[in-house]
Amino acid sequence: TKGKIMQIQQANTQNFGARFISPATIKIKNDKGKWVDDTVSFIKLNTGRKADVKAIEDVKYHWDGQNLSGGVAEEVKILGNKAEVFALTTQTDNFERVNPKDILGIMSTDKTRKAKGNIEIFKIGSDPSIAYEQNHRQRPIKHVAKSMVQEFVRLLSKNKNVDSVVTHAEPSGIKFWDRVGFKQTGEELPQRYSIDKNDFSEFIG
Repeated sequence: TKGKIMQIQQANTQNFGARFISPATIKIKNDKGKWVDDTVSFIKLNTGRKADVKAIEDVKYHWDGQNLSGGVAEEVKILGNKAEVFALTTQTDNFERVNPKDILGIMSTDKTRKAKGNIEIFKIGSDPSIAYEQNHRQRPIKHVAKSMVQEFVRLLSKNKNVDSVVTHAEPSGIKFWDRVGFKQTGEELPQRYSIDKNDFSEFIG
């Protein structure tokens, strides 16, 4: 069914909802307290469609504006359908109706269609109930933000005109970017981190 969904939602028009990009792997804690792999969906929301914009606003509401959800919603409000927003969700189909309560993580980026050069991740955050910063000892799910970044790099690795994926890390995010394998490439603040095309295949495994 995933292949069929992808075919149906290839057209990026006002009528179509979020698009399934790829399966993604996260870690969940099983009944015995051990971390095991679980598969979720990496999707791209259609910021030119009211239902998807409302879903982004609802994520901000459910997360109390925390973990950059408010910033992503603000970008969409300002940029409209020029905003690029991706999410990780436990939802597996029916992406024309995105359930905000199923969204584990959200991020905003540079344009990916006909992308060239350095492509930036602007904002990235996980549901506060499972985020490392707020609940790293008790959380039942991990690797949400890492998985989003990996699948974003995987998506861009198919484009020969993309040179690198970059981000400007706020102090609170530096540990995360170090941990996932981005390299610091600038001294300015916020600090610039990147991964070059030569390292894409190793990064995405």
